[in-house]
Amino acid sequence: MNTNDPQTPYGAPPQFGTPQYGPAPEDGSVMSVKAWAITYLITIIPCVGIIMLFVWAFGTGGNLNRRNYARAVLLVGAIGIGIYFVVMVGMLAILGVNSIRF
Repeated sequence: MNTNDPQTPYGAPPQFGTPQYGPAPEDGSVMSVKAWAITYLITIIPCVGIIMLFVWAFGTGGNLNRRNYARAVLLVGAIGIGIYFVVMVGMLAILGVNSIRF
């Protein structure tokens, strides 16, 4: 970088190889049946599946279809767990009230 360069403001520090990072490229292509089968097989492995769902859902880059699928699976799972806890608390409350009467 030349100090006599008219585009460089006077007194500005020189920019030597400053990397310009942008968002990771996203793959919006359609996934094949083979890719969906592999995705499904990975998700049914107990611990690895949950970890991979979080990686696919919140990681940068990757396929948009897989990311949306992972987010949907995590959302439906969270709603299911929430409903389960509400029902369990309700049942325990009912059982607790009935056990006092006897």
